[in-house]
Amino acid sequence: MSMDKLLHEKINKLALDFPIIFHYDCLKKDVVFQKHWHEKMEFLYFKKGQGFVVCNTKKIPVNPGVLVVVNSNELHYIEGDSELLEYYCIIVDNLLFKSLHTDICETKYIDPIYQNLIIFKNRVENDERISECINNIIEELNQKLTGYELSVKSYIFRLMVLLLRNHTYTTLSPKEYNTRIKNLNIINIVLQYIEKNYKESITVEQLSEMANFSKYYFLRLFKKTTGKSLIDYINFIRINKAENMLNETDKNITEIAFSCGFNDANYFNRVFKKHKGRPPSK
Repeated sequence: MSMDKLLHEKINKLALDFPIIFHYDCLKKDVVFQKHWHEKMEFLYFKKGQGFVVCNTKKIPVNPGVLVVVNSNELHYIEGDSELLEYYCIIVDNLLFKSLHTDICETKYIDPIYQNLIIFKNRVENDERISECINNIIEELNQKLTGYELSVKSYIFRLMVLLLRNHTYTTLSPKEYNTRIKNLNIINIVLQYIEKNYKESITVEQLSEMANFSKYYFLRLFKKTTGKSLIDYINFIRINKAENMLNETDKNITEIAFSCGFNDANYFNRVFKKHKGRPPSK
């Protein structure tokens, strides 16, 4: 996966006149759609299989009928846990709600939602009105009959109302929001460095200096932001790279272990089994 799909995801495919991205995706077992974040709201509606969506530090189990709401600026990724995990993805830019003259709907609801001053619960299920609304959006976007843009926009407004009334998690103050964005940008630089240099020796001293924090504060912030300790995250990246190489090359396990940043084949085997539930030989 290219670097523009990692970490801070720059979404350039949104049309200014109808700023929605819609597609149907599937993941095989143990395949991970890489961790990333963006300013847009994202709705993931699951149709088949089981898996997990991780939003910030929360690991959310998903199965058919579950809607996951990814709030603006939430670090997230998806992991398959069945033969095939199938889902719809709807990404909505706040431009969809903008009008020529700012009104109370924007100032009271839309802007705070996209600024994380209002945060929705990530997992929504057993809500018939939400399910009906999402299915109507999917049907309109699939069929694209005359006036579908009007219909989709109306259903998304309806979805926002239902979430506001029944599935609001918490609110952040402007200070908390600014701190969150600042920390995401700092951790983003560190994650990019790990992604590019996973084959090399990476120390906490290097990364904490890069972030301009003490080692203790950096390790706490990293765990709070990613949900993993630093060593677990580095191993997570290395193991996924190794798994790809095991599937796609003829190199032996020891060669792959060393080429992915491990200097001990036995340690590599243990870490691989911990992350994947089976040894690399399988």
